[in-house]
Amino acid sequence: MYIRPNALFPVLPFSFQGMLTQLKTLARAIGEAKSVVTTELGPITPPPLDEVRGSAALPYFDRLSSLPDVESLAGAAREPPVVLPVKLSSVPDTVETFSDVSNALQQATVLCTLLANQRGLVQNSYALRAALITHLFIRVIPLPLPPSNTGRALRCFWARKDRKISHDTQVRSLSIY
Repeated sequence: MYIRPNALFPVLPFSFQGMLTQLKTLARAIGEAKSVVTTELGPITPPPLDEVRGSAALPYFDRLSSLPDVESLAGAAREPPVVLPVKLSSVPDTVETFSDVSNALQQATVLCTLLANQRGLVQNSYALRAALITHLFIRVIPLPLPPSNTGRALRCFWARKDRKISHDTQVRSLSIY
């Protein structure tokens, strides 16, 4: 292969011969490398144990491979605590009678006790108790009307003449602890 040198491309013919020789040598080396390389992945065998032992940059690393059995040091497994469900919806939204008020107070007492006993297991136990008590006394149990209210005898839950409270309901309402 001979190229004439001109003013724009002044190359001597003998320099192309050297380049052509190098290209042929490179092509032959690439062909030999392709014949040796395979696309199949074979299993990688681990190095012998003697080569690995003590080969880390940390001193005394080989001691980790000969640790004693520590299973005998383990104690009995702790049983996970039982979390009882707290059904806040068991407190009614409205009350119609004095017995309903007593039942709502008792139910709130049971729920507050349950939340207090599980304060380590139930998140925001204190806030739930405060919200339950607030809901009970603000929304569920009606507030009495002032004595100066003219319609108190007809509209007040606590002062209506047609409602009578039994001694049993009084005792249950007052003995909530």
